[in-house]
Amino acid sequence: MKDRLKTKQLIIGILVGLPVGIGYGVYKGLPMIIAVMVAVFAVIVVIISYFFEKRSENIEPKLKDSIESGEYFENEEWQEKYRKYCEKHDFSAVKASSMEADLKRYFTRPMGYIMAAFSLLFFIPAVIWKSGDISANIFLAIGGLIFLVWGTVIIFRTPVRRFIRSCGDELPMIERSYLNGKMLVFRRNGIYTENNGINIGGNYVVIFHRKNILAIDRSSVTKAEKSVQRNKYYGDGLYTGSEMRYYLTVHYDTAKGDNCWVKIQLNEFQLELAYEALSPYKADTAYDTPVRRESYF
Repeated sequence: MKDRLKTKQLIIGILVGLPVGIGYGVYKGLPMIIAVMVAVFAVIVVIISYFFEKRSENIEPKLKDSIESGEYFENEEWQEKYRKYCEKHDFSAVKASSMEADLKRYFTRPMGYIMAAFSLLFFIPAVIWKSGDISANIFLAIGGLIFLVWGTVIIFRTPVRRFIRSCGDELPMIERSYLNGKMLVFRRNGIYTENNGINIGGNYVVIFHRKNILAIDRSSVTKAEKSVQRNKYYGDGLYTGSEMRYYLTVHYDTAKGDNCWVKIQLNEFQLELAYEALSPYKADTAYDTPVRRESYF
């Protein structure tokens, strides 16, 4: 029923949109033949987008069953890709001398240093330029100060210090576990930026994402589960493609007895690595509801 409705809407849209598009092109001064070609091209784009979206929807149930049954991660082709990935990447060891220093590396924001350096373009002229008008030098100095403060805030506004303070008396134990733990870091830039990582140590699991860092005592972990989400992208209402995203969710009990969880995005092979490393807490894999997102160019 839903497919029929969408098909009907497509046909009506083409029947109405084609003559309107041609008329609008002519109104804007295009020759008739060019207006027709542009309108027909637009119709072809809409039809192609429609069939790609329909094909995407048709594979959805099968993909969901494959993921939830475990077949998706267990087939030979995927396992071979996973094996090759592990040969080149696998977990990484912590190389920094302290947990704080290592975490700060993952929250370094180049824009802060760029802003701080940019302030010199104001400070230097403010000092050496003899304009005869002190207000011009003051204006430049204020501009430099603004960029310096702005850059400094970007550099130091991270959750690392807050996390270190939150560890309290457990800090030495958490740090010891962290420095001897296995590390995975996932970064993705763009509009939907991600900066996630997980450190699996002997006694603690430390997880970070863009805005927060959390240390979880392994004795309080109740389960670790994989989930897969298929994001669908649209531009001006037209389907432009899809992307698979992979998430690890760690559930744990707090000292107050509350059950909490933290979820981070990894790539598909990092997800499997972390999942296997937390094998005592493994739970079933879930297929999250697909998310519709607008494409930006």
